[in-house]
Amino acid sequence: MSLYGQPALEQSLREPYRHFRVDSEKMALIRGLKTSVEVMQLAHGLFDGLMFDQGRMREAMADEMLATDRALQAVAAGDSFREAYRAQKGELQAESACEQEGKEMTIERSIRDRVSLGACGNMALDRLHHRLALWIQSA
Repeated sequence: MSLYGQPALEQSLREPYRHFRVDSEKMALIRGLKTSVEVMQLAHGLFDGLMFDQGRMREAMADEMLATDRALQAVAAGDSFREAYRAQKGELQAESACEQEGKEMTIERSIRDRVSLGACGNMALDRLHHRLALWIQSA
């Protein structure tokens, strides 16, 4: 079977490079693209029925998973990187598990804080629009 079921496409891509070594490299690229399309079609079917059990996901989150967040907060407050991580290691070894209510709030805040400026959850389009308007006015 040819790419997208169109033998003419493969032939037209081959024709200009018939006597060059590029021809074999181009066909490898086409085979790779065809395989990629097939994988994406399979993945679409896989993810289409995927469901997340948020309750079980929260239960699975251990307090230790927030150690990096706490260490980074300490660094932001002025501690050195090493000291903050060593302190977190000591606290984790000494502290007992949190109550579920407090852990949920901390985990939710941690996830919310991981969305950096410009990422999908925080594109800051209003800022971009404002900067573009200022730039246009100054031009």
